[in-house]
Formats: sequence, C-alpha cells, structure tokens
Amino acid sequence: MMVYAPHGTNHEHLEEVKNQMITLGAPKIRVFYTGEAYIAIEGSHRIAAAYELGITPDFIEVEETDEISDHDMQDLDDTCTVAEILEYLGYSQYTYKF
Repeated sequence: MMVYAPHGTNHEHLEEVKNQMITLGAPKIRVFYTGEAYIAIEGSHRIAAAYELGITPDFIEVEETDEISDHDMQDLDDTCTVAEILEYLGYSQYTYKF
C-alpha cells in the first residue's frame, strides 16, 4: 500500500512522535484512495514514525464529500470537506510503502 503524506517532517517532532508511538501503538490516519494510491489528509509525522518503527497505521478511508471538523489545516474553515483539504494540500512527494 502506497501512502502519500501531506508534507515533510521535522526531526525533533518526529522523534517525539516515535517515542509516543512506542507506548501508544499504531496511529489512526485518515486517507483518501485515488484508485492507485492513498493520500493521507493528516499525520505526516505519525506516518513517518510508524514507517520507521515498522508499525502499520490503522488507515481510515474517507470520501471527497466527507466533512472533517478536527483537522489541523490552519488556513481552512473549522469544518471542511476532504476535497477542500486535498486541494489545500496539493501534490505531495513524501511517500511511504506499508
């Protein structure tokens, strides 16, 4: 399974997330399936940490019309659709294979 992360990672924050993940286990990540790959709409650090630790995240598939109210995209409304988040994120070069 190929997953595109929203953006790159910060080394310090990545290490913090890895340490938390060792205790908390696999993260939940919302993803949109394009027909060929998955695009994560959140969790770049959680995806990278899971990849480095050899943990497969719990991927939760979402649809373009789904409304998301607990996202961390500062430039978007508090509640927006997956399509709006995908448009905001644009193309990602950060890929991980699980």
